[in-house]
Amino acid sequence: MRGVFVEGELHRAAVVVARLVPGMVTAIIADIMISTIIRAMTHTVGLAYIMVCTVVRATTAIGATVATVAAMAAAFTAVAATAMTTAATAATSTAAATTSAAATTSTATSTSASTTPLLGVGAR
Repeated sequence: MRGVFVEGELHRAAVVVARLVPGMVTAIIADIMISTIIRAMTHTVGLAYIMVCTVVRATTAIGATVATVAAMAAAFTAVAATAMTTAATAATSTAAATTSAAATTSTATSTSASTTPLLGVGAR
């Protein structure tokens, strides 16, 4: 009798398993699909995060480059302004020296002309 009971239980277990297997297969497929979707979403979010980080890094690098170029332009402008000021000062000094030299020459010429007797005049 014991064998019949065990056989009946095995049959019942087989029937339960037979009924559950399609559901289990469906559950396994659903689990695989869900995990695949989650994995794909994770990869997508990860890629989006990487893209955002890359854009932020690129923007930061571009900002740093723009700041460097602006600093270089400011430095160049300062150097150019200094050079222009120096050139203007030199030009002013040269003009003043030229004017002074011309005045000295003019004074020397007029002085020598007034003190030098003309030949033939008053020589009687």
